[in-house]
Amino acid sequence: MHLWNPMSLYQTPNEPVRLEFTNEESWSVAIHDEDLDGAAISHSGDDLRMEIRDENDTVIVTATTANGLITVTANSAGVQNIINIAIGYSTTKDLPAGSYYGTVVRVISADERERIVSLEFSQSNGYTRTV
Repeated sequence: MHLWNPMSLYQTPNEPVRLEFTNEESWSVAIHDEDLDGAAISHSGDDLRMEIRDENDTVIVTATTANGLITVTANSAGVQNIINIAIGYSTTKDLPAGSYYGTVVRVISADERERIVSLEFSQSNGYTRTV
């Protein structure tokens, strides 16, 4: 599992955070969302979504709080600020090596989204598997 604190997001706000995986594992990420002062940003009850796309802009998987691929859990202080993304091995195992991109957004209304973080999932062939 990759643990990530989005403070680096404020240093390079338009660059995706690169996460490295192999085709021998599922993609699992925990994002501890905090503001510039380090205060936890609650996502309790939020509708969070992310479409993960390949380099040709083809949707590989849609992750949402509704389908359970994105969950929100509490930190040690009880604030619901940890965004967990879990893409199963059945989805990742046959993906060719390459980069896959997604942006976690909070749905505010039908026409309004708030970007939380952009991610690059870098998939490589594992030591014992090739695709």
